[in-house]
Amino acid sequence: MNKRKFLTGLVALGVIGTLLSGCGKSNKSDSGSADGKTTITFWSAPNSTQLSFWKDMAKEFEKNNSDIKVEVSQMKESPSSEATIQSAIASKTAPTISENINRSFASQLADSKEIVALNDIAKFKDVVKVRNMEKTISSWEFSDGNQYVLPVYSSPNLVAWRTDILKEIGITEVPKTYSDVLEVAKKLKEKYPDKVVWANSSLIDSSATNRWGDFFPLYYAASNGNQFIQNGKLVADGSAATKV
Repeated sequence: MNKRKFLTGLVALGVIGTLLSGCGKSNKSDSGSADGKTTITFWSAPNSTQLSFWKDMAKEFEKNNSDIKVEVSQMKESPSSEATIQSAIASKTAPTISENINRSFASQLADSKEIVALNDIAKFKDVVKVRNMEKTISSWEFSDGNQYVLPVYSSPNLVAWRTDILKEIGITEVPKTYSDVLEVAKKLKEKYPDKVVWANSSLIDSSATNRWGDFFPLYYAASNGNQFIQNGKLVADGSAATKV
């Protein structure tokens, strides 16, 4: 397989998530087929909308690259997408390209030499420029100076409130600060001793795969977007972290 040719073409099309490599080993996910075409695999994030989108994108890519066949499938998320990718690497069935990889996990893959540096691929800079992502991508640079992940979407964490209950306890505005939340809890207990302010258990899980949905969104809000590490140095806002 001419992997360099494929990756270049894919980047030029703008169809890219995170690129995984097999460290030069034979890999089921990027092999030749009976019709002489190069077959590569793309794992979409585990939801039907993105699966449908990437299947359509693969068809468009194949129209302009008749020697390549793109197989798109939805990645498994049990017990986690990270575990799924690790298992695939161990069994030599890793995809050529995958979505749903956060920056910290990508760093581990980079340290293990299991991921391709995007900036080494021709036309990667063109994709960044066309998407007007120069400022965004600069903050995604890894400690070794390479880019391993192209952020193509974000997963915002939202807070939902039962506004009918808020009104019942005398709260007329949606809580915006930590103090507001504590006030809701206090008034809720006064009127309904058995009720509690509830947090989704998946967002308060201290495991590595879930910390991005718990601590970091609140830290970035409390610190006005302050980073944790810049130029290899710890620059975290200790006061904001303590408040979170």
